[in-house]
Amino acid sequence: MTRFMETMKDAWKKFRGFRVRNSIVFPIVLLLVSIGAGILLAGYQINKSVFRTVFEERERNKALDTHRMIESLVSQEVDRISGLSRILKSDTDIVYGLFHYNGTKGDIKPLKLAMNQLFPKMNLSLFVMADPNGKILYRAGKEKAGGPGKLEETHAFRKALKGEQVITMLSGPEGAGIVAIAPVYVFGKERPGGVLIIGNRVDDVFAGRIARETGNQVLFATSEKVIAGSHDPSVAKAFDPRLAQRTLAKRVPLFHIDEDAYRSYTYVPLKIVDEDYCLLIESDIGVIRELLVKNRVRMSQWGLAILAGIALIGAGLTFLIVRPLKNLYGKTLRTIHEYSGADFDAGPRENEISTLVRANDVMLDTIKNHIAERTRAEEAFHETSGTLHALIDASPLAVVVSDAAGIVRVWNPAAVRIFGWGESETIGRPNPLLSAEGNQELKATCNLVLLGEKFANTEICCRGRDGSEIILAFSGAPLLDAQGRVSSMVAIMADITETKKAEDALHRSEEQLRQSMKMEAVGKLAGGVAHDFNNLLSVITGYSELLLLRTDERNPALKEIEEIHKAGERAAALTHQLLAFSRRQVLKPKLLRMDEVVENLAKMLRRLIGEDIEFVTEPGPDLWTVQADPSQIEQILMNLCVNARDAMPAGGKLVVSTENLTMESPFVERELTIPPGRYATLRVADNGTGMSNEVLYRIFEPFFTTKKQGKGTGLGLATVYGIVKQSGGYIRVASAPGKGTTFTIYLPAVERAVQETVEETREKTLEGTGGGETILLVEDEDMVRELAAEIFRGNGYTVLDAPNGASALEISGRHDGTIDLLVTDLVMPGMNGIELAERVAAGRPGIPILYMSGYAEDARKHLGRMGKGRAFLQKPITPTSLSRKARELLADRAASGVTPESQGARAAHSRRR
Repeated sequence: MTRFMETMKDAWKKFRGFRVRNSIVFPIVLLLVSIGAGILLAGYQINKSVFRTVFEERERNKALDTHRMIESLVSQEVDRISGLSRILKSDTDIVYGLFHYNGTKGDIKPLKLAMNQLFPKMNLSLFVMADPNGKILYRAGKEKAGGPGKLEETHAFRKALKGEQVITMLSGPEGAGIVAIAPVYVFGKERPGGVLIIGNRVDDVFAGRIARETGNQVLFATSEKVIAGSHDPSVAKAFDPRLAQRTLAKRVPLFHIDEDAYRSYTYVPLKIVDEDYCLLIESDIGVIRELLVKNRVRMSQWGLAILAGIALIGAGLTFLIVRPLKNLYGKTLRTIHEYSGADFDAGPRENEISTLVRANDVMLDTIKNHIAERTRAEEAFHETSGTLHALIDASPLAVVVSDAAGIVRVWNPAAVRIFGWGESETIGRPNPLLSAEGNQELKATCNLVLLGEKFANTEICCRGRDGSEIILAFSGAPLLDAQGRVSSMVAIMADITETKKAEDALHRSEEQLRQSMKMEAVGKLAGGVAHDFNNLLSVITGYSELLLLRTDERNPALKEIEEIHKAGERAAALTHQLLAFSRRQVLKPKLLRMDEVVENLAKMLRRLIGEDIEFVTEPGPDLWTVQADPSQIEQILMNLCVNARDAMPAGGKLVVSTENLTMESPFVERELTIPPGRYATLRVADNGTGMSNEVLYRIFEPFFTTKKQGKGTGLGLATVYGIVKQSGGYIRVASAPGKGTTFTIYLPAVERAVQETVEETREKTLEGTGGGETILLVEDEDMVRELAAEIFRGNGYTVLDAPNGASALEISGRHDGTIDLLVTDLVMPGMNGIELAERVAAGRPGIPILYMSGYAEDARKHLGRMGKGRAFLQKPITPTSLSRKARELLADRAASGVTPESQGARAAHSRRR
């Protein structure tokens, strides 16, 4: 007994020391149980799936049988109504009642009596008699016969009037129904005396009757709504219009199961006479639920028995493995104690196998460490040191290590390249960066690092060996010794000088471009003011200069006149400054190729748009020549590229391309129409944010911009549009949000060689007055005309003055003598100066012409058409400038050989003709 008790105590002790969570028993048994549970779960799901498949097939076949039965019932109802219609249209009482009605002009009593006697026997919901005009004479079952309706508008009613019996589906306020419409002929009449309408509604009563005969809940519906249903409201709630639409569209049945309610729904197409409807058949499949519950209980019973058996078998097999593993672990632990001492504890922390593996690993590592510990340490040190030196030497960043006294310990090749001092000049010596003049900021930063602070990408300016300025991105950190004190510092520096210069240049260019675009509005305003303002200044400065010439120095008014003249000159200078500031200069078109303009601007554009945007040029082969102002084409390209850059804030791709394009027919897109012809095109395309249609509609409006306030004036694209139009071209833009933007410029190709003219301004000093020449002066502003006439007359010229073009032509036509010079304003009411000059020159060949205008825009429009013997004078005019220009033109005419005699003869010949 005592021995048995001791044995039980030992067994209990071992059992208490056994921890299930740290034993291999638990995962093995759990794995076997999981496999068994997975098999049982799969079996349950397969059983459930088989049950549902079988029942689904059964219910589908059942629904299709019900569908055929309902089709038969509907067909029988149609045949019944059709047969009744054929019988009733010939019924003697009905025919007599209709005959009596027609003969008495409105007595409906016999007809009413006949219809009321027949109505209860027919089991119909609709029994109506109407006259040929569609008026309802009487409806059985309702006392009120009703007035005129819309029967005459239906196709079936019109066919019945032609003598045909029609069976159809009609829909009205009371719902849809199967209706037979038949003509009723009165005695001896060839045309129907009335129309008989009988039928049954397809309503809830009709659906309930079919449900009782088929044993299923049914529902009649169109593709959108329910028109009739049996008594169960859940069927109508389950109706899905989308399934009904699919059924009617594909003409195939659709089967649907509500797994939560255990009901099946079959959507089938049903044709009732000539209309298509959807029939919904509902069945209760609750029997599946009962069968599944029974199977679940039975499978649970068998599953518990199987899992218990698996658990017992797994536990028995596991214990057979654990015992020998315990013995092997004990031997391994004793070996570890021999090498590492008795104090080493490698007690079990996991299951038996992992604990044994761990103990063996510890034992092997202990033996290896006693043999090769020093070797590994030395190899690791050499490898780490070599890797560190290789990284420092290969680094593109300058790496400098200095101790607390400023002595350099590391100076890599990148530091040599950036600063100029070699390794032999720096290592072991004071840091030259800290001793050189101009590096106070760097020195102060390094002192802070030696005090324990850290820096990352701090921008610092210093100087290299040659004294050049270097901008650094400085990162520094202190290095600690074994006692935790700062012993030295490491500095990692990147040369960002070129990057900063590029950024600064880009910022300057952006600011200049933005300012230029802002001032475009000032120039437009100044140009508009100049026309009227310069006329006033002409009078002020002209008369004041004449007064100065005529006033003696002793005259007390001389000083006031001089001040008036000076004020006029300052006002004129201010006007010219505004025009020049806003670049309202005269266009100078030349023969050019746009790919050459792109090539010349490519480098500047790359710097302008930034490094985060890929810039690509694609010049077309043998690009055609166009006639345009090169500076204006450059401005177009600059504006479009800047807009593209702003549309790609996160970077992207910008493509500038040129090509030849021949349009055989007009190109029309929104408000743009490009006529047929040959064009050289310039295309600027980006893959940026793009624009919406609303923005595209207003994109060329002045002052319209989508940028934030202060980021744009809205004049850039308006300027581009104006330049293109002024150059005789067209501009097209294609864009969409997220799809990028493409601008295409179309400039007409030059069809023939155009002789370029280069205007040269030559100063002439012509003294003296006129020799009696005759000048035709045309100016619509009275004060300016009177001033100019007085200036010319004071210089000895004969002046013929006119306030407009028509008067000038009349004067030129009736003047028998020679007109030596035509002086005309560019902008005048009725006829402008260019048209006047052409008409005068047609009758007086070779006559010199001097144009005047205070609005530079006029000169830009017409100056390109001026040839030899033509000149332009910018207002305000003065006696000196007007006299000098007149003498220059007269001298040029004399040098060209055009004589007054030849001109006068031509004018006289024109008058005789």
